[in-house]
Amino acid sequence: MDTDPSPLYGGIELVVDQMARGLVAAGHDVTLFTTGDSTCPVPKRWALEHAEGMRIGMAVPELRHVIHAYGAVADHDVVHDHTVMGPFYSERFLGLPVVTTIHGPFNDELTDLYSALGTRVPSSPSPTHSSGPRRTSHQKGHPSRARRLGLSLRRRRGRR
Repeated sequence: MDTDPSPLYGGIELVVDQMARGLVAAGHDVTLFTTGDSTCPVPKRWALEHAEGMRIGMAVPELRHVIHAYGAVADHDVVHDHTVMGPFYSERFLGLPVVTTIHGPFNDELTDLYSALGTRVPSSPSPTHSSGPRRTSHQKGHPSRARRLGLSLRRRRGRR
């Protein structure tokens, strides 16, 4: 199976790839904001030509990715954001619904950051990668690494 993750990335990219494929198969219009070398067979946009696995977690490539991603999908019905910075930048698009997935521990630092967004990012239960109980954003989360990919949907005409 040809999947989105480059050799420098991992499980999160595979999950996003499979989610994008599944949404398209279910009849949704999807735009995957990824890197130019992504092989996911859905409509894609990108700012970065190649995967930059050695720069995961660095502010400049993530912010560049986020700025271009939101500009490209601002007219979509919903954005599923997998970045740390995206929810902060999404404040520029107040009418755009944003779902955020944090792929790592929702620790005290992230709680401090996301609490600055107030009700825009509410505390709600989210599944963990472990077999443990569900946790809220105010509890310590699960250990995993993050890579920044965005997924957005546009409503198809004639569908609900």
